[in-house]
Amino acid sequence: MFVERDYSRYADYVPQKGDVVLDVGAHIGMYAIHAARKVGPSGLVVAVEPNPLAFRSLDSNVHLNRLANVKLVEKALGAQQGEVDIFTDKSGTSASSLFYNHVETLNIHHGEILRLSANMTTVDNLLRDRNLNRVDLVKIDAEGAETAILKGATASLSNGIIRRVVVEVHEDVSPKEETAEILRQNHFAIEHVLNYPDPYIGRALIYSCFSP
Repeated sequence: MFVERDYSRYADYVPQKGDVVLDVGAHIGMYAIHAARKVGPSGLVVAVEPNPLAFRSLDSNVHLNRLANVKLVEKALGAQQGEVDIFTDKSGTSASSLFYNHVETLNIHHGEILRLSANMTTVDNLLRDRNLNRVDLVKIDAEGAETAILKGATASLSNGIIRRVVVEVHEDVSPKEETAEILRQNHFAIEHVLNYPDPYIGRALIYSCFSP
């Protein structure tokens, strides 16, 4: 993330002082901590992570760094509400996904794959429940759930509550063009696309901004 500058390559997609940032797929907190320092005390980072094992490390890392401007949400995000299964390898803090086959492909050490449960909500509901009427940047790294997450955010995207989105697309599950089309349908312009060759899954980053 930092070596390849996935989230710092373009200045418009770097969190600024006072920004509200939604970190979807926060994992153990690397991006959330980085963003929290960028937005400062006047800003806010909402870090969402469904894997209870990774969430434990996320919570610990945020507290170790004394980040009062980070709020944690232990949920999956998608197109609907309800209980879902998520899959991860035995460590519990590697990549986790709603898609067993995706985790199986990434499981290079061929260890045991765990099935965990999580509560799912939508971005639209999450923002409404937290009284957030402005999100300057959304970062999504959800191991294949990208299109479903964007479908659950259409109200917030189309009415301009969300200003910018950078989404990592995992093409074995979530085709890049389908992801981009959802953004376009909700008044977002695709500004940059970075493709990362991968013999197993295919990965790309899409950077888009609200363009009514």
